[in-house]
Amino acid sequence: MSHYSVLGVDRNFSQGELKKAYRNLCLQCHPDMNPGDPKAEERFKEVSVAYQVLSDPKKRQDYDLGGFMGGAMGGGMGPDADIQETINGFVSMFNDFMETSPLFEGARADVDRENARKAKAKKKKKKKAPKRQAPRRAPVEPKCSACGDTGQRTMKQGFASFKVPCRSCPA
Repeated sequence: MSHYSVLGVDRNFSQGELKKAYRNLCLQCHPDMNPGDPKAEERFKEVSVAYQVLSDPKKRQDYDLGGFMGGAMGGGMGPDADIQETINGFVSMFNDFMETSPLFEGARADVDRENARKAKAKKKKKKKAPKRQAPRRAPVEPKCSACGDTGQRTMKQGFASFKVPCRSCPA
């Protein structure tokens, strides 16, 4: 039974119609109005769930697209349903299954640990103080233009090169 038929509204209802239908049904089947009647209590639960789904735009959209609750896969998976709606419904069911299934607790725990480790590493990076850099000095002109104050010059002869003491340096 679809949520629409539980509340007795059509798919193009207004919020006012929905609230009115919900109030009327709650008065009819509320457990306080029907003490000791388990059928009335069950009906009240159905009405409450249907109202929760249809009154919330996101839940209603999920339900209409073939969400996890009610009827033929939420009423949106019939033979005339759009293929994209059907795919969205299956994706929604799969995601719900992955989030709640005990089969994947270990994988979720691993992901949670990894996310916590990354957050901790990111926090540590933020706490490190930047290294102090030595003040920059103005470049000093070399006294010797031949060797640049290294005290050695490179001499080339053919394919060989030799380092020799600089004779131009003021000693």
